[in-house]
Formats: sequence, C-alpha cells, structure tokens
Amino acid sequence: MKKTFNSILDRMTYLLNELGIAYDAIRRDPQIYRSQTEQYEQGLHSEYNGQVVEITVQATRLVDTGSTRKYQGLGLPKFHALAFDWSIVFSVLLAKNTSNLTLVLTKETTQHKLTKLFWQRDLEVFSEAFDAKFWIQSNNAYAYGMLLDAALQEQLLSNVDFFGKLEIQQNRIHYKESLLKQKELEAAAIKTHYKSMLAICLTLAKKVAEWEPPLGA
Repeated sequence: MKKTFNSILDRMTYLLNELGIAYDAIRRDPQIYRSQTEQYEQGLHSEYNGQVVEITVQATRLVDTGSTRKYQGLGLPKFHALAFDWSIVFSVLLAKNTSNLTLVLTKETTQHKLTKLFWQRDLEVFSEAFDAKFWIQSNNAYAYGMLLDAALQEQLLSNVDFFGKLEIQQNRIHYKESLLKQKELEAAAIKTHYKSMLAICLTLAKKVAEWEPPLGA
C-alpha cells in the first residue's frame, strides 16, 4: 500500500509543479497516517500565490480482505491496493470568509431530480446546461451566483464526467473524489481533470476572500 501512496503522491507533485510550484517548495508527509480504524492517508502541502494548498491521498478499506473480496481467485493480502477505495482530496485554505459562506456542489442524481419534482427546487444559476448537470446547496442566496460565474461553469462542465464533491467550508475549499470509478480512464484524462479541479479550487478561494454581501442583504 505504501508503494501505491507514493506513486499517487509523485503524480500530484508533478501536477503542482506544472502549476508553477517549485519541487523544493512541496512538502510531503513523512509517513502514512491512520486517521480512522480502516482509513489511512498521506499528504502534500505547499503554497501557490499566497494560497495554502493541501493534497491528501486517502485509502479506506472496502471489505474484510481475508474472506469476501477476491483477486484472481485468491483472498487479498491485508494491505493489497485493490482492498481499498483510493481517494484524492484537494484543500485550499481560505484567507478570509467573513460571511461564513458555505456551498456544496455535486453531480445531479436521480434522487435529486425526484426531490426537485416532488419536494423542493434546488438552487440554480439559470444556465440550462449547468443546472441540468449539477446540484447546488448554499447558505447564501446572493453568493453562489457570483461564485459560479460563466467561466467557472464552463470549467466545471468540462469536468463533469469525473466530478466528485466540491465544498466551500468555513475555512477551506474542499474537493474529494474516488479513484475507483476512474481506473478504466486514460492517465492523461485523469491528469487533466485533477489539474483543472485544483485550478478551480484556487479560483474559488480567491472569489470567497473577495466577496462582500450586497447592501441591504
């Protein structure tokens, strides 16, 4: 499992370097942390144009590898890479979030469509293409429209096939997705996606820091 962590972190290091971060400015956690009983993680930390960036690779055990999950007819060893759900988490720390904005953006699911049909409508940016693909939750009726402007909508739509879950939390922009659904994809497509999503997180962090509620809001 350590080999898999290091392999993914190597790729994330190259990704940060392509954004303009020097290799010697990227810090890698020296060990794998056990954050929960069946979850392990290791991370990278750096700074980009004054914004603190953290990339964490997480591995969560899927099943009891000694009994139920098989690989080539055999029970998986305890730390076999296929016994885990591998996830990538991007965090960009917020310099300022004065209004405590929160936002959750996910792909729209069938359950969301039913909710919208029978109980409540979701938030919309009034772009037919974007609203058909994404589900928005936010604590501020004024902010989300500004944050998800036309340029950002276009970038998000170009990543919708691989999209995970994007959140604006009180102190950070947080993006997470599972690698399991991507194992059949080409490496180049995955790399392009992650590079784009990190850029989106950095852009949102700037937007949140600059946002001020309109007068009378």
